[in-house]
Amino acid sequence: DGASASGGDVSVSSGSSSHSHGGDISFATGSGYSGGGDIDFTTGDGIGLGSSGSISFVTGTSEGGHGGDISLQVGRGDTGNGGAITMVAGRSIDQNGGAVEFTAGAGENGNGGSVVLTAGYGGTDGGAIEVTSGAGKDGDSGDITIQSGATAT
Repeated sequence: DGASASGGDVSVSSGSSSHSHGGDISFATGSGYSGGGDIDFTTGDGIGLGSSGSISFVTGTSEGGHGGDISLQVGRGDTGNGGAITMVAGRSIDQNGGAVEFTAGAGENGNGGSVVLTAGYGGTDGGAIEVTSGAGKDGDSGDITIQSGATAT
């Protein structure tokens, strides 16, 4: 009876190595005259009391080297606009809306990481950086706070 049971899982994993690199996993779509193929990652909806699924991209830790990187890069457009990266946190009817957070890494024995926002170069006008707080329906709008860190002694 599948009415009260969980759906099946799909797991893709590569091999480990104790003397060299672990195996890679690659997803690639084909090029096409009318456009390249898409890759979609979509989680299921939460029906009833459950939450919808999550998508996580997590790199491994390193004991003797650098931590792994996550890179998001979109394509350029020769005659059209370049691609865009859009991040939107979830909306809630009865609770708080989701947050978008950017946190740079701590450097235990070195410098902390940086968060850098850079607008694009333009042949006419350069791109803009906008910071806008949210409006409040029945209360105050959100705050904008810019603060540097304290020096530890």
